[in-house]
Amino acid sequence: MKKLIVVSHERSGTHFLINSITNNSGGVYGRPYPLEPYKDVYHDGPYDDPKEYKEYVYAWLNSYRGVSESKIFKTHHKAEFFKDYLADIKEEYHILYIRRNPLDVLTSLYHYYRNCEPGNQPHQNFSLDIDDFLFNKTPKDDWYSLTPNSSNAERLKEHVNEWSELGVDMVFYEDLKLDYQNTMGKIFNVLGLSSPKVFKETMLSGIRPRKGEINDHINLFNNNQISRLRGIFNV
Repeated sequence: MKKLIVVSHERSGTHFLINSITNNSGGVYGRPYPLEPYKDVYHDGPYDDPKEYKEYVYAWLNSYRGVSESKIFKTHHKAEFFKDYLADIKEEYHILYIRRNPLDVLTSLYHYYRNCEPGNQPHQNFSLDIDDFLFNKTPKDDWYSLTPNSSNAERLKEHVNEWSELGVDMVFYEDLKLDYQNTMGKIFNVLGLSSPKVFKETMLSGIRPRKGEINDHINLFNNNQISRLRGIFNV
């Protein structure tokens, strides 16, 4: 049985997908929470040497070759870490990429960065000025990117586009949220798992989960920001 990697940009519903799979797979993948059913893909540096860091990520994944592991592997790394050896990785792993309306991803990211550090302090990449946060702040994500992006919006766009170009299996957050049974059936078909008669629905969870609402961006962004973001993401 192949192992499974779930890939996403942060705040896209990563744990919603992971727990939906583990809670319905009968132990094939992970174990139901509260025990954490996932492994974070390597992100221990060396951050100052992108080429060497990329090689560490590959070596870490390759160390599981031929090894049985039911826990789901989770990563927010950009596709640049994987594209050179994707065929090799696919021999050992299924890869699912969960994507969400990018405007909602950035909404959740804004709220998360606002108080995610110890003592509910803001992330160093946070700015109360929403224009600044979306379009001007340089992302600080040493663990997940080799090449820098000019803004949070551009990083998200590049993250989704590059993984899409690799042709991995895509899961849409909105489908999972609005059509859970059918979407889970399709996922289990991709993974080669037998579907239960009824999939047990899973509560939103993860690192500081929020509302998980669709189109929540209208409660944060103004019309000009929404129009500009729609132009960037072509949505």
